[in-house]
Amino acid sequence: MNFRKLTPALFNLFIDGWMPDKYAVVGIARSDYSDDDYRKHLLEGIQEFSRRKDQGGQWDGFAKNISYLNCETEHGKTSQYNAMILAANKYVRKEAPVPVIVYNFQLSANTDSIQLAEGESIYFGDRKIGTVRKKPAGQGTGQMEISNKFPLYDNMDFFYFSSRPDDPRKIELRIDPTRSRKLVDPARAIVPVKLMK
Repeated sequence: MNFRKLTPALFNLFIDGWMPDKYAVVGIARSDYSDDDYRKHLLEGIQEFSRRKDQGGQWDGFAKNISYLNCETEHGKTSQYNAMILAANKYVRKEAPVPVIVYNFQLSANTDSIQLAEGESIYFGDRKIGTVRKKPAGQGTGQMEISNKFPLYDNMDFFYFSSRPDDPRKIELRIDPTRSRKLVDPARAIVPVKLMK
């Protein structure tokens, strides 16, 4: 799809002057390409499938913003992949605020040794689902805002990874499919957040 349709479409937008001044095209897969090899591969698709071929160095102007990233190793996603995701998030267009549900939570540890700030992101896999609204204090209680498109159920667990100082995914939600599934009442429940080293 990318080889035959997507890159030729983007290239034609570039020729017509519809691409923004700053943009990046990042190919992500498990194949072993260098940036230059990947650009040559895509140029073959342009020459074969695009309604307009490369003329007068137009491809060079477009391709300088193309890079390639091998997203996986035998141990999972590479550090370069995670770094790219963090960099790309800075350029994502901000959408209208998503309605949220506020839940009270409690850390299962002494909060004096935990650097958990207001605004800290909460993730389910690679998807951000909420933020810390009020950081823990006193008995380790605080508040979190979760997207109303992702209400909490009692088969969900939160984990705080203190060993990830530079990773935005210090707080993760995981689902246990073997447990019963009942909605959590945000007005009455206190959601536990387990400390992980």
